[in-house]
Amino acid sequence: WIKKKGLPDLEISDVRLAKEGYNFKISFELRQAGEVYNLLIPVWVELADGNKVFIENILISKPLENFVIKSKDKPVAVLIDPFFHILKKIDKKEIPPSVNNLKSARDVYIVKNKNYKGTERSIRLLIASLGIKKYKLITDDNQVTNGKPLLYFGYNQYDAEAVKIMDGRFSYKGANFSEKDALFMVFYDAYREVRAVFLPLGKEVSELVAPKITHYGQYGYLIFRDGKIYEKGTW
Repeated sequence: WIKKKGLPDLEISDVRLAKEGYNFKISFELRQAGEVYNLLIPVWVELADGNKVFIENILISKPLENFVIKSKDKPVAVLIDPFFHILKKIDKKEIPPSVNNLKSARDVYIVKNKNYKGTERSIRLLIASLGIKKYKLITDDNQVTNGKPLLYFGYNQYDAEAVKIMDGRFSYKGANFSEKDALFMVFYDAYREVRAVFLPLGKEVSELVAPKITHYGQYGYLIFRDGKIYEKGTW
């Protein structure tokens, strides 16, 4: 591993569940893309009652191998190295959305919602601070036809974890915010495409916080109160 370039690149596929008598059988394929390594990989099975039970370590040393795991209780998911004990490439599905998703984007769609309370200058400030070189302004997110990130200025409705948007305003953990406050968040849609929302509740705060967002690259949501960071977190 020290002398070679790169890292193990794993992909699980063809996951199946079958009943055998009183037991359940999970079968799946594990593939190594590129360089093949000898890996001892921890596998966990998530059961229907919500418990995660460690089953066994599996050894993989070929480009493609088939595995079978048996369980007395009904499983709902199989997890390959869920706690990242193996040094390997991280799949996109394992990376939470963050501001950095936009900073590394080459091309972005932009939608300006009718309820956007910020200024035109704040839009330019945010785009410039994130280093977005190429973008296309569209009027409807139905116009998106590929996997480019989509950045909304203003938003109508969203409800996930502690953040809630309703009619162009937002709350966090039940607390409401005023025209001096703003929200920025990045999330995945149902197709795991990057979506972001900038929701200032006033013109002045929109220009004040827009250049600050780029400095919080690792976070998925940012809440500003009176122009200063109030809460930051990762989904």
